[in-house]
Amino acid sequence: MPDALRPRRRLRRRILLAFTGFTLLLALAFGFFAAVMVYAVEDALLSGLIEDEARWLQDERARRGEWPAPRVPFIARHDDPTGFPSDLARAWQAEPWRTEFPGGQGRHYHLKALHADGRPGGWLVAEVSGQLAVRPMRGKLLRLLGVLGGSAVVLALALGWLLARRTSAPLVRLADQVAGLSPDALPERLGGRWPDDEVGVLARGLDGLLGRVQRFVERERIFTRDASHELRT
Repeated sequence: MPDALRPRRRLRRRILLAFTGFTLLLALAFGFFAAVMVYAVEDALLSGLIEDEARWLQDERARRGEWPAPRVPFIARHDDPTGFPSDLARAWQAEPWRTEFPGGQGRHYHLKALHADGRPGGWLVAEVSGQLAVRPMRGKLLRLLGVLGGSAVVLALALGWLLARRTSAPLVRLADQVAGLSPDALPERLGGRWPDDEVGVLARGLDGLLGRVQRFVERERIFTRDASHELRT
């Protein structure tokens, strides 16, 4: 194909970029939702454990008339916020509506308000840094998601290249044939077999056009010959 007729934006490249971009977007979305799900499951398990401990403490308070010691080692009960650890107390004073707070030196707190006889009964403070399973392996999780995402993109590049090559090959072959046509020697049909898709429809349409052009040229040739003969005689 002459350089002047070569496309500036190749269809094969556009298909490859679209395929790869979609796969990358899908991998990022999958990684994001996987991370959110892992954190949500961990938080739900810890919240369920604290809720269960709060119910047991309130039931025991109603039965005994006094608060028992929490059964879970990392959970403590405080009568009021003045007994909170210092890092938790500062965070709670800034945002008292929250129930989950990051603390200093890697600590992490969950709060649960207690009630007794319909009145406030203090607070449960759960320092759950030792129970967190996701945070210690966050780096490994991110690396795993990165490896999986990178592998998916590489696979998408390979599959996209094969798909783009197979999809655009008939169209490139047809374009080369059309670019090589000469007005002085138009064929009756374009050579080759064409797939039964849009490229095939285009090739058959071009075959019909070539046939009409050939018939028009033949009629013009006959008319010119007859007119020349009449002029000579």
